[in-house]
Order: sequence, then structure tokens, then C-alpha cells
Amino acid sequence: STRAMKFAQSLELKKETIHEIGIAALLRDIGATKYPSVYATKTEEHSAEEEKIYRQHPNDTVKALSDREFISEKILKLIQTHEETLAGTGFPGKLTFLTQEEQILSLVSAYDRMVTIDRIHYFEALKTLKIEQVGHYNLELLEKLSKLLVVEGLI
Repeated sequence: STRAMKFAQSLELKKETIHEIGIAALLRDIGATKYPSVYATKTEEHSAEEEKIYRQHPNDTVKALSDREFISEKILKLIQTHEETLAGTGFPGKLTFLTQEEQILSLVSAYDRMVTIDRIHYFEALKTLKIEQVGHYNLELLEKLSKLLVVEGLI
């Protein structure tokens, strides 16, 4: 959630928007806690059944949080779309349009997943996003994330 908030700050978004992105980033994977072994496994090693379970975690998270009065509809929408891509290859909705805030959280989520779960080096994760997943994420946002990672000393 810190990286998502720092990224939103670097884009000079409004404080309220930065706060919403931060909360969504912090809570985005709560639904995955129902299946810790699936969530902790590299995505490339998932069986078909595990992948099906994994792809439900945005819905599971929204369901778990939807009755919380301190969670706004915008935060729930950010959580719902954090695994989506502009190429329509994400989940759960296979969307091809995302708001800027949704794109930010989606991009940071993909990067974080590669680094933490798939255990890919910071530089290689960024390279994967730029080359192998071209079209999945907004190129301008990807370049700005790259600059932030340089500033943070991660690449």
C-alpha cells in the first residue's frame, strides 16, 4: 500500500484520492486469505482449480468489505479492479477501460505480485511489465512508476 500511495503522490493526485488508493491497496487481497496456500504460490505454478480460486479474490474481498461503513464505493471499485488490465486479460471482469486510479492500483498490484509472490527481482519485474505485458498497462504510468522505483533505489 505504501508503494501505491507514493506512486499516487508522485503523480500529484488529490489527498483524498491518494488516501483511497492507499486503503484499497492495503485491503485488496483480504479475500485471498481464505486460501493462503493458493495466494502464496507463484501464479505460474497454480493448477487450473487454484487459478480459478485465485481469480475470485477481488470478488471475495469486495464481499467481505461491502458492509463496512468506512469503506466507500470508490474504494470497493478500486479493490474490484486491482487485477484488471487495459488489454482485457485481467480479472474478474476482463475490463478494457480503467480510471487513472484503477490503473495505478492495477499496475502497482501487478508489480508487487511479481516481486513478492513470484519472487522476481525488482528490475526484472519492471522489464516484464514493459516488454512481455506491453499493452496491459498505460505506458506513461509505467514510465512514471519506473522513475519512482529509481528514486526509491530499487532499480
